[in-house]
Amino acid sequence: MLAAPGQSPHLARVGNDGLAELVALHPDRFPAFVASLPMDDPDAALREMERALDILGARGIQIYTNVLGKPLDGAEFRSLFDEAARRDIGIWLHPARYDTFPDYRREEKSLYEI
Repeated sequence: MLAAPGQSPHLARVGNDGLAELVALHPDRFPAFVASLPMDDPDAALREMERALDILGARGIQIYTNVLGKPLDGAEFRSLFDEAARRDIGIWLHPARYDTFPDYRREEKSLYEI
């Protein structure tokens, strides 16, 4: 977990604002950005997705495959995927899991958390 409960919407907002600023300052280097979302708060994630796309100009979203140990196909994330499909935007899916999941049978835990 990157932030305490309740802090992730603020961190996502700050990060997305910073990425939008970089795109605006250096369009020759950064033609676009994808938004980060506070997935531990699905309602806030939907609001941040809408803000990043509509106001900041994000071209898609990036989410991780592990949301505090919950799978992405959980009912609480359905509205986010429905909205992404409605908008026909790209979703960058970043694999992530805890180090307690081994990558190989000979490991007791994942060496690189991949």
